[in-house]
Amino acid sequence: VISRTGTYLSKVCNLPVGAPIAYLIAPPNEGLVALDAALKAADVTIMSLTMPPSETNYMGVMLTGDQSACKAAAVAFQNKVLEVAGNPFNY
Repeated sequence: VISRTGTYLSKVCNLPVGAPIAYLIAPPNEGLVALDAALKAADVTIMSLTMPPSETNYMGVMLTGDQSACKAAAVAFQNKVLEVAGNPFNY
């Protein structure tokens, strides 16, 4: 979670400087399932999305909302990535 974006990430996300974001990266399968969990866990909006296949075979997303929502989304994302990685045959 980035509490206050600087000029570069603000421009990438089309947000005012100082806005909070959750910058989330994961392998493709884990990340897509986890993105769903993050969006359901908090009042956040997708500002930038890199879908697989990417240059390095990952998926990434930048979400914005208030700082507590970004934190809740990041925690939900992390937990779901770990769950999918630990039980890949269930997904």
